[in-house]
Amino acid sequence: MSTIKKSRNVKKRTNQLKLTSGTSKTITRPTKAKLVAAAQHLNRTRTRRFVLYALGCIVLMQVLRYLSNEVIFAGPTTPEGIGFLLFFYVQTGLMVAIMLLLIAASITYLRSLSSDF
Repeated sequence: MSTIKKSRNVKKRTNQLKLTSGTSKTITRPTKAKLVAAAQHLNRTRTRRFVLYALGCIVLMQVLRYLSNEVIFAGPTTPEGIGFLLFFYVQTGLMVAIMLLLIAASITYLRSLSSDF
């Protein structure tokens, strides 16, 4: 007795969903122009964030400079010890942070100008 195997018919998946009121596409892929516009918007948002952080560091550095001129160096002698070193390192760190944030802002802005990925 020979057995005949029947192959199972499988329907291919389509991008359309059959509803009672008609058909509508379930998958809509964004165009390349929309992807480029979204990437540019994201990079410009990052640029603004980096610039705002840099401005915050500049303001904080100016406040520290005012405090150093009016409070710390107001007397006839310069302060000594770990407090002075900590103050000096905080100001130096803020200057380095400002530089790095502005470099990051310029890189993200230049990335937003390019249309290719």
